[in-house]
Amino acid sequence: MRKGATVAVIGGGGFRTPRLLHGLIRHAERLGLAGVTLYDTDPTRAEIMAVLGRYLARTAGSALGIRAVGSVAEAVADAPFVCVTIRPGGEDGRVEDERVALEAGVLGQETVGPGGFFLALRTIAAMGHVIREIRAHNEAAWIVNFANPVGIVSEAVCQEGEDRFVGVCDTPHHLKLELAHYLGADPGSLDIETVGLNHLGWFLAVERDGRDVLPDLLAEWERVEKSVRPLSFFAADEARSIRALPTEYVYLYQHAAAVAGRVRGAVPRGEAVRARSRTFYDQAALLVGTGRDADLLALYTETLAGRSNSYFQTETEAALPRGLHADSILATESYERVAIDTMLGLAGMDTASSVILNVPHRGAAGSLLPDNAVMELACRVDRSGIHPLPLKHPIPPAVRVWIERVKRYEWATVKAAARPLDREAAAAALSLNPIVPTLAVARSLVERRFRPTADHPLKDHAS
Repeated sequence: MRKGATVAVIGGGGFRTPRLLHGLIRHAERLGLAGVTLYDTDPTRAEIMAVLGRYLARTAGSALGIRAVGSVAEAVADAPFVCVTIRPGGEDGRVEDERVALEAGVLGQETVGPGGFFLALRTIAAMGHVIREIRAHNEAAWIVNFANPVGIVSEAVCQEGEDRFVGVCDTPHHLKLELAHYLGADPGSLDIETVGLNHLGWFLAVERDGRDVLPDLLAEWERVEKSVRPLSFFAADEARSIRALPTEYVYLYQHAAAVAGRVRGAVPRGEAVRARSRTFYDQAALLVGTGRDADLLALYTETLAGRSNSYFQTETEAALPRGLHADSILATESYERVAIDTMLGLAGMDTASSVILNVPHRGAAGSLLPDNAVMELACRVDRSGIHPLPLKHPIPPAVRVWIERVKRYEWATVKAAARPLDREAAAAALSLNPIVPTLAVARSLVERRFRPTADHPLKDHAS
């Protein structure tokens, strides 16, 4: 990447933006980065994040310039990387998605099941508009997507022929970090072979110094589950029977009914997140411009720690506490590290970079899916592009069944999103999701979510 370049963030007023900014500040010199531009349809939120970012840069002794801008065109001009982190429908849309599903007795989580389906319909349509606007002003940038559901959105975009687009998620990254901590190893010393789709993945091998330690992890599961949080709510036979380590969202597919029951008896996560976010943004707006940037950062990190510590807690009842603290949470690495490792590789700054990403697998998973199907796999990233690493271990039959089944649902969802809302096509697509028990339930969910009333506007589909 040329020295003095900028990174653009579309949806830059989103709550997790300071994590990305913190990472970019940390690696600005290696990236040759001079600035970050933030664009959001809510200018107030974008400015809050810009103020936070500038304060983080000052305290780190960095000269990185961070500013909010008023248009996509201004944000992306000459940027070699454009990060997209949009949420069409906002947090209100998420709450409604989850509520409709839970009232029907179905898990309403925001990326899997009906919640993910409704969000996908909105996000695919919105992403098309965003990409067209980016390409009108910047034909060469790599688009790094964080918008959920990452796998389905990536599938839709890649089907349209966009070849400089990559989906980023931190779920496999977190499991790798936790395994490294358990093993007393540097995360960079572990080579992970993973297979699956976004939020439906398994580690087939965990190599340390050329030796696969996955059999050891399975053999000592009783100790592993007491130390590795993303595995702490799985029973031993759920991993041992297939000889692979599931990533955390696999649990929601395998225990959907039980999880829905737990969530119905508590405050759904979407509502809890919305309440925290509203409080944060309301209080942050009062701090911007007062010079109390340290207080703004403290407000942010306290909110982030509380939100992060509650992650997967209600859904599983058995997850180990995360124990994150406001004064140290930005020292931990999350999705921003996956994005930055990708940028470093593509910029030619780290030619050995291996990152787990969502891209067309191009034969890396053999005949499991067509070569152009998007999968979440370990990839080599270098100046010439992103190269999925061919699997060396066989895919367990049970894993193949899950991947094939959910990918059929993803393809149907992409088709349903490509046309004006057709309730029957939408219901047929949703019925393919393993979390939805029948076509009749799928029809009911679609009708309830897209009733043409003030509370359920059809315009949500295309917003």
